[in-house]
Amino acid sequence: MNKKIWYLYIAFMLEILFIFYVKNVFEFIVSPLIIIGSGAFLAIFPYFLQRENKDSFIEENTNNISNSNENLKSLLALFLALTVSTIVIVNYKINKYPINVNESDIIPFIDEIFVKRFMNNEVIYAPYTGFNYGTFTPGYLPLHWFPFVISNVLNINYQWMVVIVFLLACAIYTLGFV
Repeated sequence: MNKKIWYLYIAFMLEILFIFYVKNVFEFIVSPLIIIGSGAFLAIFPYFLQRENKDSFIEENTNNISNSNENLKSLLALFLALTVSTIVIVNYKINKYPINVNESDIIPFIDEIFVKRFMNNEVIYAPYTGFNYGTFTPGYLPLHWFPFVISNVLNINYQWMVVIVFLLACAIYTLGFV
C-alpha cells in the first residue's frame, strides 16, 4: 500500500475527531476551518495520488474485472435487501410514532410560510408576522424547505421525503461502484 494513503486516514480521523469529540476546543473559527480543511483534503488528495501514477489504479483492479458480473449481482441484491428493510423499518416507526404537528414549530413554520408561499407563487422571503416571533424575515434556504413542497405535491408524509432522498443518494453511490 502506498505510504501517502496514510495521509487520507489521518485526515479522515482528524475530521471525525473534530466533528464528534472536540467540536469547539479551538473556538468557532479554527475548529470549522480544520473540519473544512480535512474534508477538502479528503476530496482532493486522491486526485493527486491517481495523477502521480496513472496506471496504478488500472493495475490494482484488473483482477477484479473478471468477476464483476458476480459482484454486480451480489451488490444489487444487497442494496435491494437493505432498501426494502429500510422502508419496512421506517414505515413501522412513522406509523408508531407520528409527528404531532401541534408540538412541532418547524413543520408548521415551513408549511405555512415556505410551502404555501411557493405554491401560491408569492414572495417566499417576504417578512412574516406570526408564531409569536413578531415580524421577521424567514431564513431557511431552498434545499431545507423545497422537499416539503415535493411532499405536498405528491401528497405524502413529510417524513418520507427524508427516506426517499437518503435512498436516492445510496442508489447513486451504489451505482457508482457498478
